[in-house]
Amino acid sequence: MARKINAGDNVGRFDVFQVDPRNVKVNPALRARWEEEPPGPERVQELAESFLQHGQSNPCVARMDPADKTLIIEQGQTRHAAAMWIVENRDPKFRLQVKVVDRNEEEGFVCAIEENRIRTETTAMDDAYNMRRLRGHYGWDDPKIEALFKCRSAYLRNLETLLTLPVRIQRMVHRGELAVSNAVLLANLAGDDLQEALAEAESQRTSNGRVTGAAVRPAVRNRAKNGQKVARTLKDIRESVAAICLRTDAPPKVQEFTGLFQGFAKGEVSEDEFSDRIVALLG
Repeated sequence: MARKINAGDNVGRFDVFQVDPRNVKVNPALRARWEEEPPGPERVQELAESFLQHGQSNPCVARMDPADKTLIIEQGQTRHAAAMWIVENRDPKFRLQVKVVDRNEEEGFVCAIEENRIRTETTAMDDAYNMRRLRGHYGWDDPKIEALFKCRSAYLRNLETLLTLPVRIQRMVHRGELAVSNAVLLANLAGDDLQEALAEAESQRTSNGRVTGAAVRPAVRNRAKNGQKVARTLKDIRESVAAICLRTDAPPKVQEFTGLFQGFAKGEVSEDEFSDRIVALLG
């Protein structure tokens, strides 16, 4: 029986279906997450147990494949994995709630990016993966990506650098163990020099498991070819920022830069924090 509700005018409906998760298609490339670290089995089982106790409160979002009318998950691949776990381990009659929308693959991928950025904190590696797919698969240019990410071109340059690094370092960035600025420093090295610098820096992990710039910079500097000074000094950064400000008609972040410089000069801001915040401001 149709349900009547009092919610004013222009009330609409979504098509929400209860389907066998085994009959739904999943493309991991459309998760809008870094592809090297999908949800682990513990997370999937935890969500599955929640479904069994409390139900699935948030339906997946899917579009219909025009070729065969089957559903393709766009948002909620972890929810789908949890439903599959239930079907395979607890209740073969369990059904996944799916909201069906009308849009193409590109629109679905962009919606997944937006949902991830709003619902949960995304990482630089998530952004790097999404940037690469938007460019290579959908033909987006940098201004369009910058508008979606709400960032500046300098941030995209850092993402490009992250994609050149070994998966081990990318994973550290993804897990919050290594700041983007420090990963970019490591990109100045290659081969054995890179591995040795990383090992040296990792040997000085903090109590919370982070590898800080205080450990990375000396390790990189000691191995930079031809004695190149890779670590950027306060003077280097000041000159770089000054050049950026001169090229900008109305720099919106001059006060933030000024306060950051003053704090660093007074010793109120550590060198590691200074480096990280500079990268964030330029991004």
